[in-house]
Amino acid sequence: MIKPQKCFYSIEDILSSSLLSHTEIEVDLMEQFIGDEGVKQLSQILDKCINLSTLILALRENEISNEGISSLCCALGNLTNILVLRIDLMNNQINCNGVSQLGLALQKCHQLQDLTLYFRWNHIGDLGASNLVQSLAKCVNLQAFTLDLIENQISGNCMSQIGSVIASFLNLKNLTFFFRYNTIAAQGAINLGSALINCINLKTLRLDFRQTEIGDSGASGLFNALANCINLRNLTLDLMENSITCVGAQAIGSHLKKFNNLENLDLWLNSNKIRSNGALYLCSALQNCNNLKILQLFLSINQIELNSNNQLKSKLTKIKRLIIKSFIL
Repeated sequence: MIKPQKCFYSIEDILSSSLLSHTEIEVDLMEQFIGDEGVKQLSQILDKCINLSTLILALRENEISNEGISSLCCALGNLTNILVLRIDLMNNQINCNGVSQLGLALQKCHQLQDLTLYFRWNHIGDLGASNLVQSLAKCVNLQAFTLDLIENQISGNCMSQIGSVIASFLNLKNLTFFFRYNTIAAQGAINLGSALINCINLKTLRLDFRQTEIGDSGASGLFNALANCINLRNLTLDLMENSITCVGAQAIGSHLKKFNNLENLDLWLNSNKIRSNGALYLCSALQNCNNLKILQLFLSINQIELNSNNQLKSKLTKIKRLIIKSFIL
């Protein structure tokens, strides 16, 4: 993470600073319960920081509603020089209307290259997620994008729309989505993966689908699609608690063989139903990932027999070129 030149921990601190001189700042107001009125004060200050290129706002747990977001949008829309923007709005009271307003403000930040948005534990829903991402389509210079929508009443219905917009970011190299504890289901995961095929410059991808009901077919379809991301080097996938069985594990293994350029794989399959046969097939398939250098594989709580552990470890240690290994079986 980029470390800004200056960090402020209260509205009073930033207010007493030289606003016009700021180019890179972090404002950390987490858990201060500033509410909508506090966000309004902060927004009025940010409106005067016209030379900002990097802004990190930590506003987690502050009882902020759509009203506060509306104030923040007025300031963000004027940050025409912003290149790096990270906003943490976890655990507030924001719904579809608030996040849609934010999207409309961010589309004015034409130079934006690195965007991170944390909306975990709000009330965004499918419409809010779709509206936000569709507005971002005008941020054509994005190279890195992180969106956290954990536990936000998101279903698979909006995955195609989100994916199609993401695919339009021709310069995108680094993408992270957190969809944990939503009802994405199999088709939603497949639709997103299929859209990501068009991200031709994507090198680093992190997807959190923990407990999203994707099952065997969703896991298989997702890996099948991602195998076509030919420039992908780094892949992190959290598929914990998704009722994936031996069938799904074998499908994942079959598709992993096609990841010819993958160098770094972080795969979380804990708390599924893979069993020994599924785990053995998966580990055998990983031996065909010839360029793999870093592997972290998590298979605990999968009904794997104890006498299979040595076989699994033996297969994994035979992976050529592997220099860092972390296995939890």
